[in-house]
Amino acid sequence: MITFSKLIRPSLPDDCIYDILQHLRGDRSTLYTCLFVNHFWCSCVVPLLWSQPFSSFRCWALIVRTYIYCLDNSALANLIPFNIYIPTTYKPLFAYERYLEAFSISDMENGIITWLRINTETRIRSDDDRIRPIMNAFWHMFLNRCRNLASININTGYGTSDLPELDVFLNARPGLSKLRSLDCCIGHKSDEISNYQNTMNLLRNWPVQSSNLSKMWVSVYEDRITPNDLISSIVKAQSNLQEFKFAGIGTFTQNVISALKHHAHSLTSLKLWMLVLDGISFDGLVSLEKLESLDIQWCEGISIDHCFALSDASFNLTSLSIWDNPSSPDITATLIIKAGKSLKDLKTDMITKEMIDVANKYCPNITHLCIKIKNENYVDFFPWIKNLKLEHLDFFSHEDDASDGIRLLGEYIPSTVTYLNLDYAKYTPRSFKYFLNVCEANIITMIIRFSKELIDGCFEDILEFARRERCMRTLAFICTPICWMEWSGKEMELIEDMKKCNVKVVKSISRKF
Repeated sequence: MITFSKLIRPSLPDDCIYDILQHLRGDRSTLYTCLFVNHFWCSCVVPLLWSQPFSSFRCWALIVRTYIYCLDNSALANLIPFNIYIPTTYKPLFAYERYLEAFSISDMENGIITWLRINTETRIRSDDDRIRPIMNAFWHMFLNRCRNLASININTGYGTSDLPELDVFLNARPGLSKLRSLDCCIGHKSDEISNYQNTMNLLRNWPVQSSNLSKMWVSVYEDRITPNDLISSIVKAQSNLQEFKFAGIGTFTQNVISALKHHAHSLTSLKLWMLVLDGISFDGLVSLEKLESLDIQWCEGISIDHCFALSDASFNLTSLSIWDNPSSPDITATLIIKAGKSLKDLKTDMITKEMIDVANKYCPNITHLCIKIKNENYVDFFPWIKNLKLEHLDFFSHEDDASDGIRLLGEYIPSTVTYLNLDYAKYTPRSFKYFLNVCEANIITMIIRFSKELIDGCFEDILEFARRERCMRTLAFICTPICWMEWSGKEMELIEDMKKCNVKVVKSISRKF
């Protein structure tokens, strides 16, 4: 007879454990618990936790302290003249700086300020003369030791420090050579340009530093200090640009849009935000044969001529966003016709009978829909979505009271919807109760606006809906910090009951909960 003491517990091969942990990359709390399983798990998890360390603002001071411990003796010596106290008794268990893959300069600076404040127990101003030496030391360390630095976010102005001198980048190995993503905001005032000479020098020399960007987001809010060919020259220098966002102001918008034709065989996503498009030609976009996603938001001057130009393009859009642009409904309708059967993701605040008729005729395969609607359009809107196989629905309203729309949504919502966001609509508890009673959709994630009135009036009904449908897994209440309240005793009891139904209840100030 085999006793239990002789049984060998089954275990997964190390390769499987490694792959499973990779899928937990965005779940920091779970990854943290995995650190303590054994040495192998720890060695797999540490690189994941330290790939984007500054994304967790609660740990900023700890992260900065750890990176300071990782500095070499030469770098530490350079900090001595600035009266920065560095304990020398601790030696890191890992070379944490090697695992960095993505970071924001403003997050790093805020982390340094937080660490200095805790370390000195004093208030730290953004112009403290100790911030920049530490940032320069970190930059030098990251540029020379990071094995896979793939993404950075550069901001100028608004109190952020300038980058190190250009030689630091030119002499570093691997430096920025493996960078795949750049998010750059040129937002300082023209009279502050002297404070950001190093940053502008790096951007001017960017084609020499990095030519393998696949994602490039650029925001320009001060065109008087930005050379006309700065952004376009960076765009042209890239070998395989796939995602591009251009936002802000600039007399050089035409140069940038024309430069995109150099990526006719690679660009799949294009975002144009907050631009003035009067007199701008879209001819440079016609050649983008691989384009799948087009997002035009908060732009002035978009015309039907722009749409006609895109009608001749060979690309097939799967995602289209036309949002908050002062334009006629004909523009939205023309772009929807262009997208046709390939369109799966539509975002628009221009809901009219004509638009609905066009979408119903040409785009039967929409699965993700984000709309902002008026009461007068309900009669056409709800019968349309009833026949769609929607999976993801964001329902926004132009009205102060969208209660009628919430009731109709309960009656007409497709059973295929698994994600529903009602955060941007105001409605009464009574209308939401009706929605819950008649809704037959298999909703897995539901997002609603946090209000005491809604919680007091509907929390038990939401629980009953979860019990009845048995598919909900996440219920999120979105609220502003000023409206933040702790859960009451009764609400905590209901949350425990929701857990018994396998529903996680979240209260957050962000939809990225």
